[in-house]
Amino acid sequence: MDKQVEKAIVQGTTLAEFKEQLIPTLQRAGWWGRGDVVDPATGKVLAAGAQLGSAWRLETIFRSNLQSAYSVGTWTQIQQNISTAPYLMYDAIEDDRVRPEHLQWNATVAAVTDPFWKQHYPPNGWNCRCGVVQMTKEEVEDNSLAVTIPKTETRAWTNPRTGKVRMVSTSVDPGWDHNPGET
Repeated sequence: MDKQVEKAIVQGTTLAEFKEQLIPTLQRAGWWGRGDVVDPATGKVLAAGAQLGSAWRLETIFRSNLQSAYSVGTWTQIQQNISTAPYLMYDAIEDDRVRPEHLQWNATVAAVTDPFWKQHYPPNGWNCRCGVVQMTKEEVEDNSLAVTIPKTETRAWTNPRTGKVRMVSTSVDPGWDHNPGET
């Protein structure tokens, strides 16, 4: 699937084309259709005769990977312009689908170099549509914004597969607490 996602990003494939190309591959591999869900660690059948794969899951994978790739490209441009535009403003999509955890950061302005962006640079979860706006000092002032040192809270999160506990931000989905442009 990784190759199909990469191909979609490079070629500008639409979601419909992505599904059309990938579903037959998943069917041949036994990852699409009816089948048993088996825990790879234990070999135990977790669900017999379950629907493997779904159109909504493919859409989530497609959109999230495209958003992450876009984010990497944007981070590269941000680094190229840091001397003239040293600030980032968190930009949440203010509609009824935005997560409250992401909305709380909307219009937060911090230096590009602030550690906040190591864990809160979008996307911050599956189907996250948030972004950033790079700003000059003058743009920050002209928009009556304040540069802040964002305070973040963490919580213990247990990986359901491994049982390993780690601290994650309360405003970022577990597994998304990194800057894709830096990794």
